[in-house]
Amino acid sequence: HAHVHNHDHDEPVTYKQDVVAATFVGANTDVETTHKIRTPYYQNYFLGNIKERWASEVYGYHHITYESIYDGIDLLFFEAEIASKYEFHIEPNANPSDIQIDYGGQQKIKLDRNGNLIVQSKIGEVWEKNPYAYQIKNGRIVEVDCDFVLEGKTVTYALGNYDPEIELIIDPEFIFAT
Repeated sequence: HAHVHNHDHDEPVTYKQDVVAATFVGANTDVETTHKIRTPYYQNYFLGNIKERWASEVYGYHHITYESIYDGIDLLFFEAEIASKYEFHIEPNANPSDIQIDYGGQQKIKLDRNGNLIVQSKIGEVWEKNPYAYQIKNGRIVEVDCDFVLEGKTVTYALGNYDPEIELIIDPEFIFAT
């Protein structure tokens, strides 16, 4: 039998955490969300002493859509095997240059020479791979040139030629590097 020695005063377990926030500049404020694929587990939030603000059995979801985050543009978040993903679905004739993401709380933000976005926090880096954009035309995927543009701490997308009459999908992938 292994004997676990218990110290007289246990060391508190500490976790490092840091928050980097992404703000969608100019986004619509009354955005509806739809949720798919509920997690089997839930959280309870009993915060403060105002019972009306408590929440129990709050489930997570593997797939969330923010509908019309910008006019004619939906934002989807979902879990993939090795990364979290998000996509912008841009309806015909909507304007992808409406999308502006302003980062805050990071120590550094930069584009590497491959066009990946690297956000440095106190505890590590988050990478967003150079975005992939495409349209589905006559049942075939047609790639659209797409790059991040970084001005200060605000990210937008530079797009090549595409058909404005067909839905456009911008598909970055983030990877938690450390």
